[in-house]
Amino acid sequence: MAAKLGPVARTVLETGCSLIPNMHLFYPSGAIVGADEVSVHRDFVNASYLLSTTAYGVAYSLIVLILAMLIFRKRDFV
Repeated sequence: MAAKLGPVARTVLETGCSLIPNMHLFYPSGAIVGADEVSVHRDFVNASYLLSTTAYGVAYSLIVLILAMLIFRKRDFV
C-alpha cells in the first residue's frame, strides 16, 4: 500500500505503524514469527519469544506511561 502512495503518505504510514503496538505478537497461535510457525496448541512457544514479547509489552507500557506523566504533570485536577 505504501508503494502506491507518494513519499509523504508513505512516511506518515510508516510512522503510524511504528507508533501503534504490534498486537499480533501477543496471540502467537498460528502466526509465523521469523521463518517458523508458532503455535501454543502444537509446539510450545520458546522462552526467547516469551521474553521478547514481554519486554516489548513492558517497554511500550513504560513509554506510554512516561508520555502521559509528561503531558499531565502541569495539570491541576482539583
